[in-house]
Parts: sequence; structure tokens; C-alpha cells
Amino acid sequence: MRIALINGSPKGSKSASQVILNFAKGTLPKYIDFVSINLKDANVKKNVLRKIAGCDVLIWAFPLYVDAVPSHVLPWFYELEKYFNDREGPKPRVYALVNCGFYEADQNEIMLEIIKNWCAKSGLIWGQGIGFGAGGVFYGLRNIPLGKWPFKNMEKTLKSFAVNLLAEKSAPDLFVSPNFPRFSYKIVAEFGWRRAIIRNGLKLRDLNRKIAL
Repeated sequence: MRIALINGSPKGSKSASQVILNFAKGTLPKYIDFVSINLKDANVKKNVLRKIAGCDVLIWAFPLYVDAVPSHVLPWFYELEKYFNDREGPKPRVYALVNCGFYEADQNEIMLEIIKNWCAKSGLIWGQGIGFGAGGVFYGLRNIPLGKWPFKNMEKTLKSFAVNLLAEKSAPDLFVSPNFPRFSYKIVAEFGWRRAIIRNGLKLRDLNRKIAL
């Protein structure tokens, strides 16, 4: 079995999407032929299209951008849709791992529906999606293994996902957030905004500044 691990984050390897892909890969057998692909921009390359199309399974990983996939991924979706519709023979089964900055994982539900619709238009088989909340936690804590705090409850979810994938089954979407208290996540997120604004030469009061139109 050949599986494409497709990172659709513009941040590439330095992203929550990459951390989640690494976790998912760790729940799958080592004998699988993995093909890692980073789609960091909208420049569609034919050799990469062929790589993706040559796999039995596609695992997409994205951050949520206003209830949808990042805009630079859309040209890839359009070209892959044409590629698959013009091609005869077996087509890949599609799975998706979507994360958002909101604490609540079900904020990813609309985006998973968008990917399902793309599968239907491309003649692909939808497998399953997982929506992850509190996406801001992942990259900062990337060295903590799956199954340990705060990623303990995610292990069960990703192992269930792996079982369905290996059995080539379709299953209901799942939603999970790290074992990280909501109030703590909010504090950390607000600290991040404060640190970023100071780093960019502004003052904390500028967070509340209204831009004149």
C-alpha cells in the first residue's frame, strides 16, 4: 500500500498539520510506502500531481482557514479533479486531518464537508475525517509523543482512524481536542498575541486600535 501524506499548510513542516501527520504515520505499519508531500504554494507541478495520483490512499492535513481549505490548495484541487476524471482505473481513497485554532474541534465540520464534495466531483472514495481543536498547541509541543499529555485522548482516535484506513473502510468523522483545559488554552493564545505585537514594534494597547476606513 502506498500512502500520500499531503501537508496543505503554507507553513510546511513547521506547522500543526505536520505534527498531526507525523502522529498519524506513527499509528500505521512501517512496511507501508509513504510519500510525503508539502503543498506550500499554489504553483501546481505535474510531477507532484502524478505522485499524488499514484498512491492508493491520500491523507490530507490542513489548517482551517475561514471554514475552508487554505486558498493556495484550491488550484491543486482543481487540477487533481481534472486529472482523476480523465483517468480510468482504480482511484485513491481519501482521508483528512483538519485542525483549527478554536478550542472546539467541531468547528472543522464544514471543511470536512468541502473535502467530501471535492471527492465526489473527482470520482474519489471518501474514507474518514478527523477534526482537531486547539491547533495552536500542536507545534509548540511537537516533541511530546502521542499518548502522553496533552495528546493522550488523541491516541485512541488516531488508532481507530488507522484501523479503518488499513481495512479500506469508510467511517463517520471524528472530532477531538488535546487534553488541555480551555481556559489555559485561551491564556496561552492571548499571551501569544501580546508577544507577537511587541515583537513587531507595536504596543499592547494597539491590540484594541480601530483602523480608520
